[in-house]
Amino acid sequence: MIRSALAVVAALLGLALPAPSARAHGAEGLAYQGVSGPYLISVFDGRALEGSDLVEYRLVLTQDPKDGQLGEQAPAAPVARAQVVITDAKGANTTAEGIGNVYSFALADMAQTVKVAVDAAHGRTVLAVAVHGIEGSGGGTADRRDWLVPAVVAGGLLLVVGVLRRRIVRS
Repeated sequence: MIRSALAVVAALLGLALPAPSARAHGAEGLAYQGVSGPYLISVFDGRALEGSDLVEYRLVLTQDPKDGQLGEQAPAAPVARAQVVITDAKGANTTAEGIGNVYSFALADMAQTVKVAVDAAHGRTVLAVAVHGIEGSGGGTADRRDWLVPAVVAGGLLLVVGVLRRRIVRS
């Protein structure tokens, strides 16, 4: 009987916990890669910033392979210490913070085309990149099902306690 109750709790938890999803390019996958000026620019999908309505994106900056063809001559040399400025759809500028050749920037949780301006040792370039918000996130706010897991766990615990009480009373 206890095993049955635990199996029910496990099944309920399996239903309550969200399944891994491949939201918009895999949530942290490659959203854009292209050559602009002397650089190969890769922009990765955003991820929600906890406690915020913002989405953090990552941009990887490398020197363009000599022939300008993607994937022809890998790996390309990383470009560090660049100034990367992002202009969002409303015209607001954000300077991306860089660690090595990975630059992070945060934007409002919405689909938009942003301007990416790069100024580094090998030259300057500007390009437009389409980014998207986190699909179904409700504007970056917490998941509306946050109450579901604790409710299912509490219900499962009540079920187990009820089964144990019955066994104790019968003994």
